Amino acid sequence: MQIIGQFIFVFGVIWLIVACINWIFNKQSWKPVVCKTSPSLSILIPARNEEENIRDLLSDLIRINYPVHEIIVYDDNSADRTVEIVKEFARVRLIEGKEPEKGWLGKNYACHQLALAAQGEKILFLDADVRISDPVIEKILCYLETKSLSLLSVFPQQLFPSTGSRFTIPLMNWILLSLLPLPLIPATHIPSLAAANGQCMLFDAKTYRRHLPHQKFRMNPVEDIRIMQYYKSRQLKTATLLGDPHICCHMYGSWKEAIRGFSKNIFAFFGNSKIAAYMFASLTTIAPFVIFHSHGKTVGMVYLGIILLIRIFFSLASHQSVLQNILFSIPQQFSFWVILLYATIHHKQKKTNMERPEYISYILIVLLLFLSPVHTCPETSYRQQIYQAYLKGDMDTWDYIIKEMEKEELSSVSEKLELLSYYYGYTGYLIGVKEKKGKRDDRKGKSTHQNDIGDRTPERNCLRLQRFFYCL
Repeated sequence: MQIIGQFIFVFGVIWLIVACINWIFNKQSWKPVVCKTSPSLSILIPARNEEENIRDLLSDLIRINYPVHEIIVYDDNSADRTVEIVKEFARVRLIEGKEPEKGWLGKNYACHQLALAAQGEKILFLDADVRISDPVIEKILCYLETKSLSLLSVFPQQLFPSTGSRFTIPLMNWILLSLLPLPLIPATHIPSLAAANGQCMLFDAKTYRRHLPHQKFRMNPVEDIRIMQYYKSRQLKTATLLGDPHICCHMYGSWKEAIRGFSKNIFAFFGNSKIAAYMFASLTTIAPFVIFHSHGKTVGMVYLGIILLIRIFFSLASHQSVLQNILFSIPQQFSFWVILLYATIHHKQKKTNMERPEYISYILIVLLLFLSPVHTCPETSYRQQIYQAYLKGDMDTWDYIIKEMEKEELSSVSEKLELLSYYYGYTGYLIGVKEKKGKRDDRKGKSTHQNDIGDRTPERNCLRLQRFFYCL
């Protein structure tokens, strides 16, 4: 027990050091800087059913002193008064969107369309529930320029409209600031050392247009983190800051809403590792009891002091109430466990939605996916998109990705082998569908030679395979 106690105590000290470093780094980063240039800026806002927030944000933006080149809102098929409210602002350009193309998530598609329409030298994506005042725009532009960054992401100060939101929303910054030293993000090109928040992301437009990151991660629900990881993998300089009081966000209004929202991407904070997430939750829950039991009252009180200091540093860095985060530490820890369990259960339910007769085909798909050679080109994200399509049972997207890869000029052997594995996986799925239909037709006394799934048959997919081998 003493060895475990020592292990936990050492990690507690490390977490404290990381939290302290992040507080100092963020404090230094927001010092006034004289900007020598004033690059043209496009502010881009994806919006879907945002009638409660969009007027406030647009009112903020038209009042700022920085000469913004353009403000563009992309309406993602809103069913409320979002469009009518945007039209009230003469300086704001509205793009009335359409249904996303196959293989796209709604917000990623909206951001991509906004970026294609933007004309500024820098492009700033803001969520509709963000509030922003004048100094921030010039500060983040100067920071991007002086540090020669291709991407800067800012975590806005979070607003707490209810007691339930105080139990949940601070968890995001608590996890981030106790695990990841923010100075390492711009100092290294290690993709795992990355953190980003899609609520506020500032890009160099020329670099963005060269890589089109929202298109590359069009099926990824945590595209903000994946984009930053991609930028780092391409040796592009990035940075992450915590917002000052001039940029804030009304993220979730209630405890239940926050639980559902955070459960979608909680594992992304831990490198998509459930084991790491549960280990962190377990350590932070049982640590004080283990320390008191193994090392006595004196060391236990010292460890409680470490926990207290971590809370103070992350609260100061996040511009949150120190007193509230200390008083609500137990409800926040409880909420953390609820988020993890909700995310795990929700993920399992998604997995069990597959039809039983096609189960063998899906096993074949997964084996081919994970046994295929690792993709050596960081410029594509097809492996991640295929995996997301598998989780959702979305074979239309699977077929779409194959067609997209067919259009590209695949140069390396590993890329061609990966496409080959996707062909085989999709063929396995079609075989499963055909077998299932054949058994159903046999029971009804119909011919098994008829096929009602159009062009998507094992035979036609084999012709695609033949063409692929010919191209090799």
